[in-house]
Amino acid sequence: ALFSLIAIPAAARFGTLISIFQFPYARKEGLGKAFVTYGPPHTTAKALVLALLPVFLCGPFYLALLGAAMILSLWANLSISRKLGGVTGDTYGAVIEGSEMVLLLFVLIGSKAVHFLL
Repeated sequence: ALFSLIAIPAAARFGTLISIFQFPYARKEGLGKAFVTYGPPHTTAKALVLALLPVFLCGPFYLALLGAAMILSLWANLSISRKLGGVTGDTYGAVIEGSEMVLLLFVLIGSKAVHFLL
């Protein structure tokens, strides 16, 4: 329970930094534009330190979730950018929610596999 409450949201939200700092914003205005405009360049480094904290509570499997969240975010944002010409605040939220659902599915499948093997 603790694992799901901490690890999955943390990993999904870190993955969203890929959206913010690696993809163009699709609109001239919007609430998400502030993240792009005012986010300091060192934000990703500080966020990575914070995103790694759940390793101490959840163990090394969290690193796999964090990597998966980053890959999911990259894939989703590439798809979104091709269709919209960039990302928006709404797509930031959609990528977070979608990543959380996929990560929950990974945990479910992983836990079922562990129980099957034991």
